[in-house]
Amino acid sequence: MRTLEESKVRSDNKSNKKSVILFAAGIMLFSITTCLAFAGFRLRLNHVFDSLVEENLMAYTESQNREMQAVIEDITGTLEAIAAIFETSDASVDSGWLMEYLEAISENKERYDVEYQSMEDLRVSMKEVGENESYRETYNRLMNRENVISDVRFSRRRGGRYYFSVAVPVIQHGEVVGVLRSVLDGELLVQSVITNSLHDHAVSCLVKENGDLIPVGEQFNPEDGEPAPRNLIEETRGIGRNDELSLAIARMAGHNGETEKLGLINGHMMFICVTDLGYNGWHIVNLLNADNVSEYSGRILQDMVAISLLLILLIAVLGVILFTVLMRQERRLRLQESGYAILAKFSDTVLCSYNYRTDTLSFTPNAVELLPLKELTIHPANQGTQADRLIHPDDRPAVKRIFEYPDIETEEPMEQEVRLLGLDGEYIWCGLRYQVVRDDKGMPVQLLAKLMDVSERKIKEQELLEKSTVDATTGLLNKYAAETGIETRIAAGVHGFLFMIDIDNFKLVNDRLGHMTGDRLLAQVGTVIRRVFRQTDLAGRAGGDEFVVFMADTDSVPAAAEKAGRLLEHLRDISIGGEALKITASIGIAAIPAHGGNYQEVYRLADQAMYQAKQNGKNRFFIIGSDDSVDNLPFHRV
Repeated sequence: MRTLEESKVRSDNKSNKKSVILFAAGIMLFSITTCLAFAGFRLRLNHVFDSLVEENLMAYTESQNREMQAVIEDITGTLEAIAAIFETSDASVDSGWLMEYLEAISENKERYDVEYQSMEDLRVSMKEVGENESYRETYNRLMNRENVISDVRFSRRRGGRYYFSVAVPVIQHGEVVGVLRSVLDGELLVQSVITNSLHDHAVSCLVKENGDLIPVGEQFNPEDGEPAPRNLIEETRGIGRNDELSLAIARMAGHNGETEKLGLINGHMMFICVTDLGYNGWHIVNLLNADNVSEYSGRILQDMVAISLLLILLIAVLGVILFTVLMRQERRLRLQESGYAILAKFSDTVLCSYNYRTDTLSFTPNAVELLPLKELTIHPANQGTQADRLIHPDDRPAVKRIFEYPDIETEEPMEQEVRLLGLDGEYIWCGLRYQVVRDDKGMPVQLLAKLMDVSERKIKEQELLEKSTVDATTGLLNKYAAETGIETRIAAGVHGFLFMIDIDNFKLVNDRLGHMTGDRLLAQVGTVIRRVFRQTDLAGRAGGDEFVVFMADTDSVPAAAEKAGRLLEHLRDISIGGEALKITASIGIAAIPAHGGNYQEVYRLADQAMYQAKQNGKNRFFIIGSDDSVDNLPFHRV
């Protein structure tokens, strides 16, 4: 008895040990998966934050650039306007009113003053400063009538600050007599009125392409004498391990409009952005310490981990419940499919189903009698090309919408007409009646549908449509169809000419030969119009013996005249029963859009032109607004 109990205990222990091992293995696998998932999330989160920092840093840097360019353009425009006054005036630039005028302008400008200096005074100033290549270059450019943006210079006379100037030459009587100049604080070059969270963490400086720092602020002020040259690349060398900062600055100093993440430098997350100011080879360099952004992304990740751990148990429970419900619904759908397959054996209607989860389209066996199917199941259906080959290109978007975004939940079946490839390789019209089956959450699971060949009905509808738009006597468009078609083309911006054609003395034909002969004549006129004009030109019967033609896609008056002349020639050749009738016509022509922006305007002018042709002897055409650049215009007679 004891042996049986011990054996049972050992068996239970062994079973418990196996369960514990499986549970521990499951927990470990789940933990590893969760860690990998959060590691991936951390990488994606860092990438998102890096992108945001780069975009904001770029926006901040570009705002500095735009503001500075706007200031310089404003100053340059003001100086050029003042200089233009003197260039066109005989007033002396040395007169007292000039100083008063400049003082008035300066009072209205918050950031800068405007001052005038004669070229003689400028030469004296240059001698006082001494030999300086930069000053000589500025002087020569002004003498060459060029606007000049000076280099940044240090001046103790201006309060020990850095400045730069915008100068425009003043020209009178063909000679440069002086210069209008505005002096600006150098710190304007790296300032921005737009502030954001980056403003307090970014360091802005102005450099040349080789990395030389351009002094603009108080941090560059020397104690004695001129400031010593400094280079940003050299000054940052050794700050970070392997000189990451100096190498990045050297790499980007010659670029424009670029942002780069430098990574950790001395424990700080650094970004750099460089943009070209467009003047004197100046580049704005912004260095950003993004530690606060990195800390913020870390806090977000911690919060996400805590929330995720709390939700895992709930998700697991809901997953078991959902799996059970889905399995039940899947069995119900399989039963429905079996029922539809049985029904298909007793019907000529093709039944099909689409599974939204597996992207699979299935047909009943009788589908091979309607469609060129190699298999009754197509997978993938929505993302593949096999289903696309069955659907007419114009109908594919509508079918894809049904597959990707099914209609709102409804108890009533939906209907759609599509063209599908038939057994003979031609597209046939099919009526699609469908309904979407949804799960307990309202998500689409399956689409059940039936297909019916409705080609005969569509053909009859097309024939009725053609009969409703075609003039029975001439075979051309009837009045409504012609007006609608021409109006549509005019609204779409198509250029061309509108022809109004009236058969001369048509009433005499009816009175002498009868209305039946008149109808035969109108039919031959329709044939001549189709032969003379292109298939792409719209031609219709406006009523009685009047016709209208829209000759599209041309602005050539000679081409319109040549077409009208050919029409008059061919009309003369019309004969009925072997008897030549010597038919003539009066034609009025108006251009589109030159003579009107809609059909009614152009029709009215072309009709007036037609009556002018008729009043001038008939058997001719008249073009509205034409001149003598084309022979026999505006009137032409064959």
